[in-house]
Order: sequence, then C-alpha cells, then structure tokens
Amino acid sequence: MSNYFDQELLQDLRQPLASGQLRIEPQVDAYFDLMKGWFEIRNLRPHWPSLPFAVTEVALDRQQQTQAFSDFFARMVQQFRLAGDAVYVGDSATSLAVVGDVSALLEVPECLFSIPQHHYLLAADHGWFMCFTFEGDMGFGFVPAYKTTYG
Repeated sequence: MSNYFDQELLQDLRQPLASGQLRIEPQVDAYFDLMKGWFEIRNLRPHWPSLPFAVTEVALDRQQQTQAFSDFFARMVQQFRLAGDAVYVGDSATSLAVVGDVSALLEVPECLFSIPQHHYLLAADHGWFMCFTFEGDMGFGFVPAYKTTYG
C-alpha cells in the first residue's frame, strides 16, 4: 500500500527510476525474512558482534544524522570495495524496496536516509548488510559464511 513517504520517495527518485539506474520492488517482506534468517536481530537491529568484520558508529548530532549515514555508507563502500546491486528497505514509514547498483544508491542518500525510520541496505547477493537506526546507530557487517553456504 502506498503512503505519503512512498509517494515522496518515488517523486524524489523519479530521475534515477526513469533512467533505469534504480527500480522499485513493492514486496519488502521477503527481504525482512532474509535478514531475520541470516542475522541475529535484537531490537530491530543486527547483533553486530556476531557478524564478520562488523563496523559500528553512532551519529550523535540528530541534525546531522542523514549526512552521517551517507558518509558511513560511502566509507563502507570504499573500505570494503562493495559493488553490484543492493536493496534498500525501511522498517516503518515506507512499504517498498529500492534496488540498484551501489554506485546509484550512493547518489541518492538524502532521499533515502531523511525518512524517519530504521534503514537497511542488503547486498542483492546477500553478502553484506548495513543498518541505520532512527536513534543514530550505524552498522555494517558481512553475512557469516556458514549462513550463505548452508542457509
């Protein structure tokens, strides 16, 4: 079901959607099921110590939170050489998924991270995961190998 935030997001992303850089998937439940199956989730966020090479930070200044999330996302992409498609989903205000190459998602962080909700980025191949919470927590980690190998 489309809501105010979905409509605003679609409007903000109209150019990269029209060009094919990004696409929308209306069903987000499958992504949440994947996250719940592959990550130990506590209080709507992963238990970062259980993920290989986990990196966590906190955005202390609420006024700069969107910028802090954007900077963290860009740093993780650079530090871990993340590439390929990724999926963005939010946990409450939006009801759709945004899918596209990491480089295309890096171009629109304000559109995504300014929405008041928890934000999740999951590699399309399910190899890594990022989370930005409404409270300012930021985290990144790789899926444990045994989860991807043995499901």
